[in-house]
Amino acid sequence: MNMSRGMVHRECRNRFVRARIATGLCLVIGTSTLEAAPNHFEYISPVPGASMVALGNNIVIRDGRPIDRSSFEGRARVVVVGSTSGLHPGRLILSDDSKTLVFTPQTSYASGEEITVRLEPGVTTSGQASLPPLEFTFKTTTLSPERSAALARRDAPDECFAPPGSPIPGPGLRREAAELPPQPSALPADYPSISLVSSNDPDPGNVFITPFNYLLPPRGRLAVLDNYGMPLFYRSGPTWAFDLKMQNGFLTYLIYFKAFALDSTYAAVDSFETGNGYRTDVHDFQWLPNHHALLMAYDPEPVRMDLVVPGGNPNAIVTGLIVQELDAAKNVVFQWRSWDHFSILDASVSGLVSLTDSLIDYVHGNAVELDKDGNLLISCRHMDEITKINRSTGVVMWRLGLNAANNQFTFVNDSRGFSHQHDIRRLPNGNITLFDNGNFLDPQYSSALEYRLNEHSHRATLVWQYQNDPLLFGGFMGNVQRHANGGTMIGWGGTSGIGVTELHSDGTKAYELAFQPNWVSYRAYRFPWRTSALITSKQSLNFGRVVVGGRLELPLTVRNNTTAPITITSLVSTDAIFASPTSVPFTLTPGQTKPLSVAFSPPASGVFAANFYLQSVSATALLAQVVQLTGSADATTGTSAESPASTMLDAVIVRGGGPIEIHFAVGESRDPVRLEIFDARGSLVRVLDQSVRDPGNYMLPWDRCDARGRAVSRGVYFVQLTSTGYRAAKKLTLVH
Repeated sequence: MNMSRGMVHRECRNRFVRARIATGLCLVIGTSTLEAAPNHFEYISPVPGASMVALGNNIVIRDGRPIDRSSFEGRARVVVVGSTSGLHPGRLILSDDSKTLVFTPQTSYASGEEITVRLEPGVTTSGQASLPPLEFTFKTTTLSPERSAALARRDAPDECFAPPGSPIPGPGLRREAAELPPQPSALPADYPSISLVSSNDPDPGNVFITPFNYLLPPRGRLAVLDNYGMPLFYRSGPTWAFDLKMQNGFLTYLIYFKAFALDSTYAAVDSFETGNGYRTDVHDFQWLPNHHALLMAYDPEPVRMDLVVPGGNPNAIVTGLIVQELDAAKNVVFQWRSWDHFSILDASVSGLVSLTDSLIDYVHGNAVELDKDGNLLISCRHMDEITKINRSTGVVMWRLGLNAANNQFTFVNDSRGFSHQHDIRRLPNGNITLFDNGNFLDPQYSSALEYRLNEHSHRATLVWQYQNDPLLFGGFMGNVQRHANGGTMIGWGGTSGIGVTELHSDGTKAYELAFQPNWVSYRAYRFPWRTSALITSKQSLNFGRVVVGGRLELPLTVRNNTTAPITITSLVSTDAIFASPTSVPFTLTPGQTKPLSVAFSPPASGVFAANFYLQSVSATALLAQVVQLTGSADATTGTSAESPASTMLDAVIVRGGGPIEIHFAVGESRDPVRLEIFDARGSLVRVLDQSVRDPGNYMLPWDRCDARGRAVSRGVYFVQLTSTGYRAAKKLTLVH
């Protein structure tokens, strides 16, 4: 008899229910929890009636009302008893929300035993209302601590690496070498092969990647690059590193089995790991503004799959997903387990999962996101599903995925859906973005997607998508980051060739990086960032106007702001007309300041801009500070770049898409003032002002139009102020 996919899935579910009854496994079907929280408690962990609970799991109880701390301090208000291990004394605290009770046992439970938890009378709310009595049970994992740890130390998840000898297809590369700056003369010995393909007025800030070669022995790399494709920071180590990004003003990244935070000197200042005995997974780490942390863990457990599917392995190890929230003191205050909410059969949609294997990764969570309403979104790759979880109760709110087994949404303007996706993110406008790897879709390609969700009517409308031309397929990893101005950063994950693409809001390419074969990056981001490891006396140098063929040298100082010596090994510029005569290498001891200089030698007329880098390079690390350089030249006029105190071009301020504000000051005497706009080639765009002005502070707006009233295009411009004995220019970048 022919059976539809839905009929097969229902039959498998029925067989799974029968298997759980026969074996005593307490797993959940669909989206219902095992038991409702008794006595109207808002949240309880472990879920009452749960099985396969970790041997070091804490107890979390939340009534929803603020708790009077004095009602339980010094008293045994939570009693935990194991059917084999007996009474478990522990520590009861109140989390920083003043509502969540957290009990941590002093000793581990025994494998395969039943745990009884009682909340004794006496705990009251801040309003002196008594919490109702509570008693529930759960069962622990049958794995020993040693076996559980051994399984957690298995190699990285299968999605992160292609099989050896299986290169990933991708287009050939064309590097516009004549238009791109040179790379530094020296790089760390293991710096990856990264090429800047194009840089067309990208957004301000720097690009964050974690490049690695999946065919080489494990080695993690953190890298920050600027808009010239030049490295500003690089560090490598002997284990895989993932997901370098900015959070709470720090750089964060993941390795097996911990997350780290670095300050602006690149010193590690904090670390995070999942609690309750689980090993931290590397797929995502979200550090919330209140300094709570969202982390994930993979939980391998023994399951008799022969009772679940025909041909199933009776000794299978099935990997579940654990999502945890740690409070600011790093207590686990929220824990969500796929065992309590998902069926193993939900992975039947995945071509990467065989339910008859000995090892089954049925969820493969790869992203967690704090939603705008305070709840959580997770990406379940092997289920083709985005899931929303109530962060207060742990209940599954909805399940999204056109190709998922449990999709609850109607898809509009989209007959393809997504497959084995990554990186679910909520946008300020309420839409969601994700990276569709596109595994097993026909045709097979990867894309960035944006959906508008109606969570009440369960409608998902595809409102934006981007595929590269020619099409790219990255069968693992990848991400989508939407910028505030509407631009988009796309990390293509496991592609060979183009690895990072940044788009303007109109969909045109702003920036692109390419990797050599077998090199990939887990995700790619853009953030504003400037290190404080090296402090320069100025962040920019303006040389004013120098006669063609002339030379002007300006002073600059640099200070080591770290607690260790730094050796500056090279001073390099993206344009050879700017150079430093200072000899390298030189070493700065902690706190030491050294004077140096930069020279401008224009060979022709025009307006010039470049980046100047102070680099410290070793075998496995690079640290660089950057100074922006500007200058102009003509064949007849040369002036000093020193600005007289009387008149000054103060600031050029861009506020969204409105007029540009140009602030300047006129000194003690009436001075003739000429305010001009030049493009990047040095051509005059518009004269904004030509008058004699009284002393004082002024602001003139520029409406982004040229002398004929036509709107100028995005790009680099220079605002120049000329007065008696004074000429200065400031760089201006228009992104829309």
